[in-house]
Amino acid sequence: MPSYNFVLGYVVHQRGQSFANLGLHWTARGAALVLPLFVLGLFLNKLTWPLIVWSAQTFGQPGWTPPDIGRLFGQGSELTTIPACLLNGFSEELIVRAWIMTAILRLTRKIWIAVV
Repeated sequence: MPSYNFVLGYVVHQRGQSFANLGLHWTARGAALVLPLFVLGLFLNKLTWPLIVWSAQTFGQPGWTPPDIGRLFGQGSELTTIPACLLNGFSEELIVRAWIMTAILRLTRKIWIAVV
């Protein structure tokens, strides 16, 4: 698990804030959207898959195969890859909300600049 997850949590706690102050909060409406958005994502994946395959065949190297992660990093590394990828995206989003957007908002006092 990336260590900056803990660093971000520590800094937020030391500032007397919570993750809700960064815009991370759960609502019933948001939870109700999870399954439909997941299904939509699967549908879009299936819809764009032919384009992805065509791009790989057109612009990729002939005979290329993906590396064997287990052989490169040792057996069992596959089990840590998925949680690390999920936490990485979560942490990056919180870092952007916690640091960059907050700093830009304080400097400019304009939310649209912080969002851009």
